[in-house]
Amino acid sequence: MIPRFTFSWPIWIIPIAVLVWGFAVYSFSIPFYDINPDPEYPYLINGMNVAIGNYSNIGHLDHPGTPFQFYCGFVIKVTHLFTGEGTIASDVLGNRPEYYLRAIQASLVILHALIAFFIGVAAKKRRVNPVFIIILQSAVILLPWLFLRVNQERWLMTCSMLLTLVYIAYGLRDRRPRRFAIWSGLIMAMALATKFNYLPILLLPLLLVDTVKNKLIYLGVLAGGYFLFILPVLENFHYHIDFITGIASHDGKYGGGEERMFNLEVMKDNFTLIFSENPEIPILITIPGMLLIGSLLDQQKRIFSRKALLYFGVLLVIAVQLLMVTKHYAPNYLIPLISVYPLLLFVLYSQTEDMTGRGKFSFLYQF
Repeated sequence: MIPRFTFSWPIWIIPIAVLVWGFAVYSFSIPFYDINPDPEYPYLINGMNVAIGNYSNIGHLDHPGTPFQFYCGFVIKVTHLFTGEGTIASDVLGNRPEYYLRAIQASLVILHALIAFFIGVAAKKRRVNPVFIIILQSAVILLPWLFLRVNQERWLMTCSMLLTLVYIAYGLRDRRPRRFAIWSGLIMAMALATKFNYLPILLLPLLLVDTVKNKLIYLGVLAGGYFLFILPVLENFHYHIDFITGIASHDGKYGGGEERMFNLEVMKDNFTLIFSENPEIPILITIPGMLLIGSLLDQQKRIFSRKALLYFGVLLVIAVQLLMVTKHYAPNYLIPLISVYPLLLFVLYSQTEDMTGRGKFSFLYQF
């Protein structure tokens, strides 16, 4: 008897691609000190301080970056436990700093492959179409150059992938909204504590949570989780506040330039540059824009209001992210938005169906 063919194969495509590409980059990369010493080495030093429990010496709090510093500390601790030579401090700073950076780099490749795999497993259980399983997993490969880095953007990608995972597992079709509110709150707190430019993405789970009570739970977990993640560096947290204040009140990068909030000429040039380097953004804006117009015009349906709010919210997320980036532009500043592209596309299209999965875009689900 011929066994019934299933669509399990899409689950493996992206995880395998991540492992192949990630370890190819790992094998052929030049030393970090030769191409990317900043912020790789500051994170290595902070991770070493975490590994030895010297939290008072954690510096480089601009982002503030605490969750990724603790992740680096965990990897350093485990790596030293099995392959260490001498004390952690002497091994990391004196003997083999590149070795430990490579260990963190390799661990992130494995971590991203695992998260992509579990996104695929969760999506298959929710009967998502194989094509969209691959799309949902694909955030990590949208930025192949990111595999070269050991920086906070790698951890922001991790947070976005985890958000996708908990949405598919608990948030899709309001399956377990309370769990989605709690887990998404923790993940968003971790992302915000990693880098403040993730701020606009915090609105996304709020749009996907079903009731006012669960929205309040999300906000409560987000606030409490953020405090928990910055707690080890709370006594030095004023450095982060000063950094953010400087950026907000000056028109140059990192709080430099003239003391004015906006430089319209620079923002205009940056806006043009963003759209020329990221031609997909106009498409991303057009999709929720058209859906919003359609839902507002179709007032005979009683479910239009929640969908209209979602479409408007997606536009707001994009607009705020672009406003933040046009003030001081660098390609990596768009990573929070790019990392949720697959989730945004899936949410937008899935919302065009009724809650049973039957409708105009029923190809999203396999039956």
